[in-house]
Amino acid sequence: MRFFKQLFFVLITLNCSILFADQFEPFSENGKVGLKNTITNTVVIPASFEAMGWSDKSFSIVNGVTGALQNEKWALIDIEGHKVTDHYFNSLIPSFQKNFIASRRENNTILTHYGLIDSKGKTIIEFEYGLINPHARGLIVSKKQDGKYLRGFVSEKGQVIIPARYQQVVSLNDNHLTVSDTKNQFAIYDTEGKALTDFTYEYVRPYQDEYYLVGQYNHQGLLSTKMELIISPLYKDLQFYDHQIIATSYTQWDLHEDDAYQATFYFDDINFLEDHKLSTFADGKTGILTWQNEYLSFLEDERIEQSNEHIIVTRNSLDRLKVYDSKGVSLFRDSFEDVQLYDQILFAKNSQADGHSWAVYNFQGKKLNLSNYQSFQQTSDAFFEAKRNDKIGLIGANGKEVSPFLYDKLSSFKNDRAIAFYNNGYGLINTNGLWIMTPYYDSLQISDDYIYFKQGSENGLADLFGKVIYRNQQPFETKAGSIIKTQEDSSKAIYSFSGERLLEHDYDSVRAIGKELMILYRDVQAFFYRPSDGHDLKLESDIELVGEMHNGFIPVLKGGQWGFLD
Repeated sequence: MRFFKQLFFVLITLNCSILFADQFEPFSENGKVGLKNTITNTVVIPASFEAMGWSDKSFSIVNGVTGALQNEKWALIDIEGHKVTDHYFNSLIPSFQKNFIASRRENNTILTHYGLIDSKGKTIIEFEYGLINPHARGLIVSKKQDGKYLRGFVSEKGQVIIPARYQQVVSLNDNHLTVSDTKNQFAIYDTEGKALTDFTYEYVRPYQDEYYLVGQYNHQGLLSTKMELIISPLYKDLQFYDHQIIATSYTQWDLHEDDAYQATFYFDDINFLEDHKLSTFADGKTGILTWQNEYLSFLEDERIEQSNEHIIVTRNSLDRLKVYDSKGVSLFRDSFEDVQLYDQILFAKNSQADGHSWAVYNFQGKKLNLSNYQSFQQTSDAFFEAKRNDKIGLIGANGKEVSPFLYDKLSSFKNDRAIAFYNNGYGLINTNGLWIMTPYYDSLQISDDYIYFKQGSENGLADLFGKVIYRNQQPFETKAGSIIKTQEDSSKAIYSFSGERLLEHDYDSVRAIGKELMILYRDVQAFFYRPSDGHDLKLESDIELVGEMHNGFIPVLKGGQWGFLD
């Protein structure tokens, strides 16, 4: 009896081998698809389906079954046309181990769930994954957790090999996978779930059959499939030829502190940040790292636009600007159209409908003022001139508003004073925006120590605190602490600030050569004159030229040679 059982088994096996050796292919008829035996040229399954084979448009017979599409749903059928499953799969493809990756959409939802079934239609892995991709040693799966899809690796028996908690799991070959963490850094795993490297690579790409080209913070290197480091990831580019590799290097930077060597780096550019940190630029990508070469942040799609020891401003692939502190932490949720970085603050721009697009922030990302501004410009180390509601005001170097926004025009500051145009008149303000001279003047001009003003037909002179020193109907100028009036014949007359004439003669020209000293020319004679005490001195006739006083000495040209007078 045992002999007959064995013979029966052999016959069945032989028949199956002959059966599966037959070649099948789909055929079309009247817009429908069936299955034909290409050896016997007979129809095995009449043309009654929308498609046969698999949802990836391939065709094969696996364990005596294939896929059939009807009413946009896939089913498993055997080669005689009998249904192994009903038509309720959205997709259906074979796995490497002769099972089938299937997906189906739940009722009243657009979400698709993936699972694994065998050739009898039995569920091996429940339909709980967002995606399943085949691999020679198992399945790469995706599962939604906390609102986002994470990836892992399981066997075709459903055993978890790599938990679904990684950003990416990608096949390198039949034996290795690349797995990325939340920082988008890759490690190499074997198909048994063992990590073969740390999460230190920007990418891992197969090269030939025995190597992996690895990228580490935009530096290229070469790793063998046995995890032996062939070329350290220090290079800008690796070019492979028949029996050699040509490596292009970055610029080498040697770091020294107090004449002591600290470290060597390889980048296109390096900038210093606070607390022993560096911002680096390598072929279009930005990094922030310590002097010990430990990366705090790597910005693979951004390049540095501006930086100081506290702040880094980068431009991303969308041509938007982002701002980071010296630890690589983004200061803002949003990106900006423009950013201007200064010693203590930064201005950032995002267009607004009312035109008030600029805001000012400190280096912790805090907005310093409630209002935005239409425009701004730095007028000195101490101030920014900004416009709001079409009026001009002042912002200090620390970002705080230091004046009201009510001026129509504003000059640059000189001696801590600026001329402001307001309500069709000119006035003088201090660095706090307070009026030193109210805006009722037709014109104002700031000299070193005085303010010239014109009010109606009157010309005048005031000190830096707005006190009027001199008034006159006739135009005048000041030199060396005196008033100079131009007479009708173009000669010059000299007066004190009280209006008293200091010298009885008129002069052809008057020139200040120091704060309290002037040189006077009359006919062919020249004189030094000091208005503060009335001291004068006639110059020798052979002195050809007199220069400006410096450090108490007056340069003079005499006989073709320069000398000095004290």
